[in-house]
Amino acid sequence: MTYYRRPEGAYFLGTLVHEVKHISSHGYALFAGRGFNPTWMEEGTAEIAVDKSSRDASGFTDGTRVGLYDMYPGGSLNSETYGMGVVFHRARAYLMASPLSALIGNPNPNPNGSTYYGASWLFHRFLVDAYAGGAEDTFLHDLNTGGADEPWLESVTGRAVEALFVEFLVGTGVEGQPAARAATARTFSSYDVAGIAQGWEGEWPYTLATSDFSTGAFILSTHYTAANFFDFGSTGGTWLRLDAFNDLEEDLNPGDDVAMVITRIR
Repeated sequence: MTYYRRPEGAYFLGTLVHEVKHISSHGYALFAGRGFNPTWMEEGTAEIAVDKSSRDASGFTDGTRVGLYDMYPGGSLNSETYGMGVVFHRARAYLMASPLSALIGNPNPNPNGSTYYGASWLFHRFLVDAYAGGAEDTFLHDLNTGGADEPWLESVTGRAVEALFVEFLVGTGVEGQPAARAATARTFSSYDVAGIAQGWEGEWPYTLATSDFSTGAFILSTHYTAANFFDFGSTGGTWLRLDAFNDLEEDLNPGDDVAMVITRIR
C-alpha cells in the first residue's frame, strides 16, 4: 500500500503516524462505506494522530494539561515531544496569517506559510477538548469511522457546524486571558496553548481581551492594527466568514470595541 523510507530525525516519527492514519481512514472510506472526508478535515485528524502519539511517547495521558516546559524539557524539543512541537508551529502559522487565515484551504497570498494542517489540527484539538468528555479515543474513533464530512461532525458533537465554528473562534480568542477563559464554557484543556506560544514568540497571536464574551463583544488586541477574520467552510456547501470586527474596511485602533459578525457566504 505504501513505501516509506525513514531518514534519521525526530520529524519522521510523527510523519509515519500521520501517514498510517490516512491509510486507516481511507480503509474506512472504501471498505466500510464511510465515504471520504474533505482534505482539510483528513489532514487535521492525521495531525491529531501525530499530537497523540507524541503525547503518549512523552508520558502525558489524555486529559493531562501540557505546558511549555513539558514540551521543551531542558529548553528544547526531544524525539518524544517533537510531534507536539510540529503541530503547534503549524497552528501558530495559521493564526499569524490572519487576516489571510482559512480553515479549509491555504491562503493565497500566504506570507506566513499558513496551511490547513495547522488550522485543522487546532480546530480538531479544540473539539476533542470541548466534546470528548474525557474519552478522547472513543470520540476520535466515532469522528473518524462512522460517517464523513460536515453532517457526521454535527452528529458526533450534537452541535450545528456554525455553532462549532463560533465556539472554536471564541475558545481560541480567550487563551491568554484568564478571566475570559474561566468564564467560557468550552476551551482548550489538553495544552496551555497561550503559555507555549508565549514561550516561543512572546505572545499567543489571537489573544483578545474581552468585556463580555456572552454577547460576542471583543476588544482589539494591541497585536493587531487591521481587520482580522477567519473563513470556514466545507464541501457540504456551508461557507461562513467569522469577522472579529464590525467593518473590514475600517481602520481599527488598538482598544477599539468591536463585535463578531457571522456571514453565510453560501
